[in-house]
Amino acid sequence: MILFMESASFVSVKENDVTVKKKIVEENSFLTNLKRLIKKYDNFVFICNQPREYERNDTSAKFIADAFEEKLHNFKNITILDNRTKKHAKEVLLSADVVFVCGGKIPKQNKFLKKIKFEKYISQTEAVVIGESAGAMNMGKVVCNYPEEDADLKDKRWYSGLGFADVIVIPHYVPRIGNKYCMGNFNLLKDYYLPDSKEKTFHAITDGSYILVEDGHETIYGKCYLIKDGKIRTICRDGEKKEIKRY
Repeated sequence: MILFMESASFVSVKENDVTVKKKIVEENSFLTNLKRLIKKYDNFVFICNQPREYERNDTSAKFIADAFEEKLHNFKNITILDNRTKKHAKEVLLSADVVFVCGGKIPKQNKFLKKIKFEKYISQTEAVVIGESAGAMNMGKVVCNYPEEDADLKDKRWYSGLGFADVIVIPHYVPRIGNKYCMGNFNLLKDYYLPDSKEKTFHAITDGSYILVEDGHETIYGKCYLIKDGKIRTICRDGEKKEIKRY
């Protein structure tokens, strides 16, 4: 399998502040790499974040599939993996050509991915897997479940991920506060990322940037910050790419 760990490479197109479709960004060679690496467009699999939110899952899957059709190719078959279809997960995953693992909250998705044995089955394929935001984070060996709002402060902080990448990804990174979606009475950067970086190393990517895992190599495309030992430094910029080494 091939893995894209992206922050927001499918952007919303809105009318009257309502999302009407998604489009694939072309920056940082994202569209180019999709074209290069996707070999077949027979079976598209959309993996949910909330297994019981069927209407939301259907809408989100359609947005992503339509984005592929607009820029690349239409899929012959589209399957949404949630509670309605989880009993067929093995056959769905083994036949997948492209898998999109959506964003949202980490814990439920982490549990669902392990329940459907995602790691076991997708490892046996040549599928291209695209993990977005939380979907990207859950692909790593270690997942940092940072809070986004005050209600999250009680949640478990660290999870074991699926182990497809060594890197610990922080998506939606912005300077000073740490994350563009942080709505709590805290500062993610000062209160969490920097203290935690004394024991862990984070790769914080901005929207439109991603990490491509291909043939055992992890390569950054676009702007990325390394957060380590309580310090931050830019290690890749928009328009650049850099293979991740153990810094």
